[in-house]
Amino acid sequence: MKEVSASHLPVPPPVLEAQSFVCLRDDVPLFRPVDFVLSAGGVLQISGENGAGKTTLLRALAGLYSLFEGDIFWRSQLVREDVSLFHQEKLFLGHDLALKLTATPLENLEWWWAVAHGFTGLPSENSSCDFSVQKTQVHSRQEIQINCQKALAAVGLSLYEDVPCVSLSAGQKRRASLARLLISSAVLWVLDEPFTNLDRAGVDWVEAAIQSHQTKGGMVIFSSHQVIHSFSVNTLLLESIRSGGR
Repeated sequence: MKEVSASHLPVPPPVLEAQSFVCLRDDVPLFRPVDFVLSAGGVLQISGENGAGKTTLLRALAGLYSLFEGDIFWRSQLVREDVSLFHQEKLFLGHDLALKLTATPLENLEWWWAVAHGFTGLPSENSSCDFSVQKTQVHSRQEIQINCQKALAAVGLSLYEDVPCVSLSAGQKRRASLARLLISSAVLWVLDEPFTNLDRAGVDWVEAAIQSHQTKGGMVIFSSHQVIHSFSVNTLLLESIRSGGR
């Protein structure tokens, strides 16, 4: 029998699975343990009362909170056994917009492009959205800037790309952060309250972006009290055990 090296084995499809997962604070569970499976094209909305632990759960998935019990699997592999693979294929946008306020939206986005792609490349508009294996294309500095400008135009900030973020409104700052969705090749989007501070047009844009990502086989897990009608979404209700926590 011909041997096949590990590097030539088929890559398992993108599936995120949680088993008996619960976040802790002071050794006390924030919510009752949850189980879920999110497959390609899947969208999961995390809901629950204030203090139920929605943000904490998403931060734990993002690798920013380590006090939890249970298991998380990515591509059929336990995440704690290969953290780097999971985080390479995930994009997290949290309550903290992660913007340098003295920099402009364009400068912030170009910096985030470098973080996301390791200075190796940015997927072009016409590149394949095959999420079985991550792909990048090398672009010139000018092409990177043009792509970032297009992303900012898409979120309605074309007239503000060179304005320091400190001068923007709360909604405009949120849009500047959300522009990262358009320059990322991540399979999985983890979004904490992505509709906060947005007007109706901004909300519609986020819903359209999630729907587009879903259609291409991407996956989204997000927290929100927003009622979604524009795309197919499953809901996970966190049952709070204690008060405190967000």
